[in-house]
Amino acid sequence: QRGDVVLFRKNALHKNNGGTDHGRYTVNFSDKYLREHFTQSAAEELLGCFEYDKIIVPRRYQGYAFALLRRMEQKGSEFAFLSAFLGMLKDCVAEMPVKAEKVENDINIVLEYINENFKNIEKIDEIAEAAHTSKSYLCQKFKRCTGMTVTEYLNSVRIKNACEMLGSGNMNVSETAQECGYSTSAYFCKVFREIVKMTPSEFRRFEI
Repeated sequence: QRGDVVLFRKNALHKNNGGTDHGRYTVNFSDKYLREHFTQSAAEELLGCFEYDKIIVPRRYQGYAFALLRRMEQKGSEFAFLSAFLGMLKDCVAEMPVKAEKVENDINIVLEYINENFKNIEKIDEIAEAAHTSKSYLCQKFKRCTGMTVTEYLNSVRIKNACEMLGSGNMNVSETAQECGYSTSAYFCKVFREIVKMTPSEFRRFEI
């Protein structure tokens, strides 16, 4: 709805299923950006709104919110308008008639586990055990929440890291496959081609 602000923490997989019958602004910033422009205590204070999945901006604040978003498009001073916008969201939380639900962390725990352990994961059962749930429940909920299977997401993380390794020029294809958790180069090449639409060797030549 108009005035809804949806918040995604870093490494949280998300997908837009809302069609095209709406307009939206997307604001994306990194930890590095925060360190460059804010003290640690200020950044922590500004990120307090990320305890919530969604914040509803009251109608009387919406004109101000849209103005801040438009001003953020100006290079050089966008950090000041980002600070004002995040501060406004905190005020909106305090005024919401029903407090927004805090984030349920079960899927985020899975995403973080995969991102941190993709090199060593051999079976989905290991991921389910880390999330303290059954394999069948994990697979059903992950697919429902992300639109991807656990294996598809695991492969996407592995191939993303493989691209970074190949682009650095420090590893050959076999070394990259092993470093990314693939037991055979042949299977690595098959998955890589499905996702990147070229072979690892072609990608390496293109990047170097």
